[in-house]
Amino acid sequence: MSPKFGYWAIQGRATPTKMALAYAGEDYQDIVYNFGATEGADDHWGSQKFNLDLAFPNLPWYTDDNVKLTQSNAIVRHVGRKYNLYGKNTSEASEIDMLIDTAADILTAIVKMIFSPECDEMVVKHGENMEPKLKEVANYLGEGKKFLLGDGITIADFSMYVSLDWHATLDEGCLAKFPALDNYLKNVRADPKIKAYLDSDKHFKARCPPFAPGAKYLNK
Repeated sequence: MSPKFGYWAIQGRATPTKMALAYAGEDYQDIVYNFGATEGADDHWGSQKFNLDLAFPNLPWYTDDNVKLTQSNAIVRHVGRKYNLYGKNTSEASEIDMLIDTAADILTAIVKMIFSPECDEMVVKHGENMEPKLKEVANYLGEGKKFLLGDGITIADFSMYVSLDWHATLDEGCLAKFPALDNYLKNVRADPKIKAYLDSDKHFKARCPPFAPGAKYLNK
């Protein structure tokens, strides 16, 4: 039986796992919940959340045989281990953990802003506020790395790609000072399996806003 992955009909926190599954070539069942669904319907999360035998019912969720997980980073880490996308040894795995957490910090910065009542004021200083963290990532990549750990993709790249891409989408000039970051995003997008996913319906790029209702700017 193929894995199942459940999330809202948006990109949100599902994208790193979906990218990892696409890169691994895994044919999974994409379970989609809609914000406007009628109570009792299959796509109404509130009606289904306690019927899935999840220890901590939440979105996203992932099941694969006896594995039943929630929490986006726990899921992407499981997928990384299963499909050998978690580095070559324990040292690389620890470095990947650090990079995933760093990507989470970058993602949190944009989520806090686009859902804030002060979003209009905050977005003016967005590039300036993000510059120190973006500089750290650019320095980590340096000039010779194609991906975060070198020439091979790991799950850290999917988390970092999403976090950086959303900042670049919000502010086209955000990465202008850091050519290494712009090149990095291009390298990830250029992978045939990733490109196919980003162009697919599962990415929701043309069908739905990237975030839940209430987000400003990126949902326009």
